[in-house]
Amino acid sequence: MQCGRPMRCIQRELLLAISLALFGCEGVVDGPDTLLGATGGGVQRATGGGAATGATGGGGGSSTGGEGGGVSGSGGGAGFTFTCTPPTMAEANIDAIATAFEARVFGRLVDAESGCTRCHAPNSSRQFKVSSTARQTFDAAVVAGLFTDGPAGILARLIETNPALRMPQGESAWPAADIQAVADITCRLKHLAQPAVCTPSDIKPGAAPLRRLTRRELGNTVAVVMGITDRPADALLPEDLHAEGWPDNDAELLTAGSAHVRGYSALAEDLSARITATNLATFTKCAAPVTDACARTFLTDDFGLRAFRRPLTAAEKGRYQTLFTQSRAAWSLREAVMVTVEALLQAPPFLYRVEAQAAPTAKPSSYEMASRLSYLFTGAPPDDTLMTLAAADQLQTPATIATQVQRLIADPRAKSVVASFHKQWLGFEDVLNISKNETVYPMWSDTLRPHMLKETELFVDAVFWDPAAKAGDLLTAPYSYMNKPLADFYGVSGPTGAAFVKVTLPPTRTGVLGHSSILATQALEDQTHPVYRGHFVLTRLLGQVLGAPPATDASGNPIDLPPLDPTKTTRERFAAHSSNVACAGCHLKIDPVGFALENFDGTGRWQTEQAGKRIDPSGTAVAPAGIAGPLSGAVDLSARIAQSPEFQRTLLQRWFALSTGRAPGVEDACSLERLDTAFRAAGHNPKALFQLLSTTDAFLYRGTAP
Repeated sequence: MQCGRPMRCIQRELLLAISLALFGCEGVVDGPDTLLGATGGGVQRATGGGAATGATGGGGGSSTGGEGGGVSGSGGGAGFTFTCTPPTMAEANIDAIATAFEARVFGRLVDAESGCTRCHAPNSSRQFKVSSTARQTFDAAVVAGLFTDGPAGILARLIETNPALRMPQGESAWPAADIQAVADITCRLKHLAQPAVCTPSDIKPGAAPLRRLTRRELGNTVAVVMGITDRPADALLPEDLHAEGWPDNDAELLTAGSAHVRGYSALAEDLSARITATNLATFTKCAAPVTDACARTFLTDDFGLRAFRRPLTAAEKGRYQTLFTQSRAAWSLREAVMVTVEALLQAPPFLYRVEAQAAPTAKPSSYEMASRLSYLFTGAPPDDTLMTLAAADQLQTPATIATQVQRLIADPRAKSVVASFHKQWLGFEDVLNISKNETVYPMWSDTLRPHMLKETELFVDAVFWDPAAKAGDLLTAPYSYMNKPLADFYGVSGPTGAAFVKVTLPPTRTGVLGHSSILATQALEDQTHPVYRGHFVLTRLLGQVLGAPPATDASGNPIDLPPLDPTKTTRERFAAHSSNVACAGCHLKIDPVGFALENFDGTGRWQTEQAGKRIDPSGTAVAPAGIAGPLSGAVDLSARIAQSPEFQRTLLQRWFALSTGRAPGVEDACSLERLDTAFRAAGHNPKALFQLLSTTDAFLYRGTAP
């Protein structure tokens, strides 16, 4: 089950985005001390030593920059001058910046006449909301990415000369002094967030959260520890929550409620009954007839070791052996074994990835490292090889860990981990849950849905495990996998039967953005939806954070989907988004990207005309910077995404999150910098990235409790 990004995860992600200039993040400028200047219709990136120059536009929106990061501008009735002084800015801390925000900016935000509360009130649907206190509002603004000096930043929006884009929407421009205050906050945050020079001695593992096993991991664990492979946990436990486009092992979302408590109890009861139902001697590995002493020792020293993925402590052994002894005094040997097994299966060390707390730069124990390795690369508990190495305390060196990574990545279960990651990231498994209007789309049949899923599964698998592949091939590869029913649907020749074979695609279709598993899912039952598709590209592939759409326009009127009109193309129907003040800020980014995919109808089939008119897939991408510029259609869009730094950054962040059970934060800057460097050296090979996850500080060291 998917949900929106939790607030702390968004905060960590966006604070990281502010700091990592090496990934080409939106809003991180190229020069050391630059700010973006406004032009007549948008913004301009400044480079080289801090100078920014924007062309004069309608209304006089110009900006110029001097050496060292000075910025001056005028337009829309407001002028401002500002100079970043790096030494001063570097001395700032987050509390001091928040205090300056309260003193110089908060009052303007809550101003009834020209503030932000009309659109960003606490009960609004906007991502950024003005709270009742200055600090809450400041934190929310940072989370929303407002204090970045890029197109999405508040500074660029305040000095924008186009009224449809300028903030506050529909109001006069802010006075120069207030704009200077925002520029000050932006500059200070930028310098505060700049990561220190990373050296091998910098060990910054970040947070190490307590991680509950996902339902998938729990099912795999039951299969390994008890040999029960029918996945009873899937029926007894609630579906795990996970944020859209992120892995399902986010510790922040893996909470345990009353439904989990009931489910764990039922699961433990079911499993204990099943594993003791036949020959008790076989289960306990004791000679028949099984003695109490042998069973008691087995439960703590053998079964407990496998269940907890480490030896039990002396105190734990005492508790469980006492439980067994007391149960045995009241019931049969089998019942005493069952009770003890039930207790072990409901203990935190079985249900959670529990690690001892220590100094952040301390290494995990060998048993803890065995679990880190096994769950990351196989989604299951440690096998006998890892447990043997852990018992000898031989999982402490990078060389030994690397050897085990090579072994584990060749395990067939690693393919399941990779497949699951891509389904969660790209959401293409959702194709199984959609239907289409077969009057509008006569070639559609619900029987095609599993074929569409299989196509993407096979394609992702082929790209990922190809040692010569680049991550961008996921978007630009000119081939796919189809059987005859799916090939007939697409209009592709080659396959002759039910078996899937590799096919060469027509030049109008490449990569996953040519797959119906995504195109049909990001559409409605009777029409395409450029907003869904554009939002998918920007958030899932390019890691952008977009706020929820407003429920009403500036006049308070509900904002609805443009009605179907047989005389208009989808592009013509959605044109109002770019002219509506309440919508334009986001839709000028989203819609051009979605329009680039308009040659694919609501099922993913190729189309050239709509409403008797030729479809126009062209447009101009506004953001992020890596794809900005004119677009000519789907193939062009896919190529832009594949080479963009934002796509590479998104890959790093998503895989990093899988390896740590959390979104990356500012403290992970050096880990991600090293990971990016190694990923580049490996030719952006996706399999190499998977292996490199075991080399980060976050993986090799304990980290801090969140």
